[in-house]
Amino acid sequence: MNRNAVLQRLEARGDNIFGMTLGTGVYYKYAVINDMDLAFLFSASRFRQMGMNSLAATMPYGNANDIVMNFTRREILPQNPKIPLIFGLCATDPMIDLRDYITKLKKLNIAGICNMPSVIIVDGVLSDAMEAEGFSYEKEIEAVRIAHEIDMFTVAMVRDEDQATKMIAVGCDAICVHFGAAKGGVLGAKLEITQREAAQTAARIFALCDASGRKILKLFYGGPARTPPSVRYIKENAHADGFVGGYSIERLLVEANMRQAWLRETFLGIEEPKGEPEKVDYVEYTKEYIEKNYREPITANQIAQQLHISRPYFSAMIAKELGEPFREYLISYRMEKAANLLVNTALSISEIAEAVGYADYMHFSKSFKKKMKISPGQYRKQYKNT
Repeated sequence: MNRNAVLQRLEARGDNIFGMTLGTGVYYKYAVINDMDLAFLFSASRFRQMGMNSLAATMPYGNANDIVMNFTRREILPQNPKIPLIFGLCATDPMIDLRDYITKLKKLNIAGICNMPSVIIVDGVLSDAMEAEGFSYEKEIEAVRIAHEIDMFTVAMVRDEDQATKMIAVGCDAICVHFGAAKGGVLGAKLEITQREAAQTAARIFALCDASGRKILKLFYGGPARTPPSVRYIKENAHADGFVGGYSIERLLVEANMRQAWLRETFLGIEEPKGEPEKVDYVEYTKEYIEKNYREPITANQIAQQLHISRPYFSAMIAKELGEPFREYLISYRMEKAANLLVNTALSISEIAEAVGYADYMHFSKSFKKKMKISPGQYRKQYKNT
């Protein structure tokens, strides 16, 4: 499966590309069942499926390339895969010749490469030392350049505009913004950037793709993109073409269904003590509620009452987790929906105002201009045919 074949496959999906990371053969089967567009073969996924955090892939617990090559040959390739396989290549490995290794991957019918694990998730003193010794991002750029030269599909993991600019220059087919390890669940990280910060970062990077003069797929991965509402929010606000799911997908496939005594109850019919009820994720509940009800009047007090928590606690928690107050988040969400309607429909501005929850046209127009720095009419005129 060469580069053009992958591009044709993805072109048919438009801006709804869905990639999934794999660490075992059974997860490839899940990818097939769920009609994935790309299958990313990552050592981090293998470590997670051993019960460890993704960050284990950045430590000396095993050779990343050998780990991926081993499960790819033993568990993935024997299934005669039809989904394009994207090999997570540790390009800084000093024990391989990049060109020889990438050529070897192509001969195995691997469709493309992605620079993972990557030095972009390492910072501080260690990052400086690695850079000084030549274990640098430049090696990852070189890997993408080589893969592009031999007609393989290339996905470039980046964290900032400088990295994206360099990857675009060597011909990458897709830019995937890496937001860091996902938070939550059994194996998740303890820290992550906010959903809004992620969308803003991705939007700045994707603007470089749009300005490049060629079609570069815009993807994102990790961090706050860990639940369906979060993924949809980032995708819409950053204007991405798609999403690559790792731990976020594994949590839905496994953790969400493996509750205490669930298997015993199902197979043996035994009713086990339930223990403490599962805690509600207040932030995810709020995002889902807004997504479903943004056309109707919504207040912080209303949601706090539904969650049976105090208004001050709710407001403080939302501001901390989302990076902005509840009201600002709600306005931003509605204005992004309005902007999309202005560009993609023939609805009047007053009809759009009503469609996003504003009964008062003047109030909507004022809010839109404050958020977008331009009036609704000017926005439609400027972006309608772009």
